[in-house]
Amino acid sequence: MLAVNLGAPEYTLEVAKKCMERGLIVFWQLYRNEYLRISPPLTLSMDEIREGCQIILDILNEN
Repeated sequence: MLAVNLGAPEYTLEVAKKCMERGLIVFWQLYRNEYLRISPPLTLSMDEIREGCQIILDILNEN
Protein backbone atom coordinates (compact mmCIF):
# COMPACT_ATOMS: atom_id res chain seq x y z
CA MET A 1 0.00 0.00 0.00
CA LEU A 2 1.10 3.52 -0.78
CA ALA A 3 -0.56 6.72 0.40
CA VAL A 4 0.07 10.05 -1.30
CA ASN A 5 -0.80 13.35 0.35
CA LEU A 6 -2.65 15.49 -2.19
CA GLY A 7 -3.15 18.37 0.23
CA ALA A 8 -6.92 18.83 0.30
CA PRO A 9 -9.72 16.32 0.90
CA GLU A 10 -11.82 17.77 -1.93
CA TYR A 11 -8.99 17.42 -4.44
CA THR A 12 -8.22 13.88 -3.27
CA LEU A 13 -11.85 12.85 -3.74
CA GLU A 14 -11.89 14.42 -7.21
CA VAL A 15 -8.72 12.53 -8.22
CA ALA A 16 -10.09 9.25 -6.81
CA LYS A 17 -13.35 9.64 -8.74
CA LYS A 18 -11.53 10.37 -12.00
CA CYS A 19 -9.26 7.34 -11.47
CA MET A 20 -12.29 5.12 -10.94
CA GLU A 21 -13.95 6.52 -14.07
CA ARG A 22 -10.87 5.37 -16.01
CA GLY A 23 -10.94 1.90 -14.45
CA LEU A 24 -8.33 2.38 -11.72
CA ILE A 25 -9.60 1.60 -8.24
CA VAL A 26 -8.06 3.80 -5.55
CA PHE A 27 -9.28 4.95 -2.15
CA TRP A 28 -8.88 7.88 0.18
CA GLN A 29 -7.99 7.45 3.83
CA LEU A 30 -11.03 7.81 6.04
CA TYR A 31 -9.16 9.29 8.99
CA ARG A 32 -6.84 11.43 6.84
CA ASN A 33 -8.90 12.11 3.74
CA GLU A 34 -6.25 14.24 2.04
CA TYR A 35 -4.33 11.02 1.33
CA LEU A 36 -4.93 8.96 -1.81
CA ARG A 37 -4.40 5.28 -1.05
CA ILE A 38 -3.02 3.01 -3.75
CA SER A 39 -3.13 -0.68 -2.88
CA PRO A 40 -2.57 -2.86 -5.96
CA PRO A 41 -3.00 -6.64 -5.93
CA LEU A 42 0.08 -8.81 -5.49
CA THR A 43 -0.41 -10.36 -8.95
CA LEU A 44 0.06 -7.09 -10.83
CA SER A 45 2.07 -7.21 -14.06
CA MET A 46 4.57 -4.54 -15.14
CA ASP A 47 2.23 -3.45 -17.93
CA GLU A 48 -0.60 -2.97 -15.41
CA ILE A 49 1.71 -0.98 -13.14
CA ARG A 50 2.66 1.30 -16.03
CA GLU A 51 -0.98 1.72 -17.07
CA GLY A 52 -2.09 2.56 -13.52
CA CYS A 53 0.73 5.04 -13.01
CA GLN A 54 -0.06 6.69 -16.33
CA ILE A 55 -3.72 7.10 -15.37
CA ILE A 56 -2.75 8.76 -12.09
CA LEU A 57 -0.17 11.02 -13.76
CA ASP A 58 -2.62 12.07 -16.49
CA ILE A 59 -5.25 13.00 -13.92
CA LEU A 60 -2.81 14.90 -11.71
CA ASN A 61 -1.49 16.79 -14.75
CA GLU A 62 -5.04 17.79 -15.75
CA ASN A 63 -5.54 19.80 -12.56
